[in-house]
Amino acid sequence: MLVVAHGGFNRVLACLLMKKPLKDVLDIKQDNTCVNVADVTSRGKVKIFLLNCTEHLKKTIKRLYS
Repeated sequence: MLVVAHGGFNRVLACLLMKKPLKDVLDIKQDNTCVNVADVTSRGKVKIFLLNCTEHLKKTIKRLYS
């Protein structure tokens, strides 16, 4: 499943996936255009591969300013 959303939704979803209380939602950093990748098995086990990854921006910035 692919979800494209704003930071607020991403934070709430990350809290739920990581089983953190929603009161901690603002502790999860979500930069603009960040990528989050998680896998949820049919048994409900969650593995987070990427959280707030912005590596793709480095190539873009380098290309624009080189």
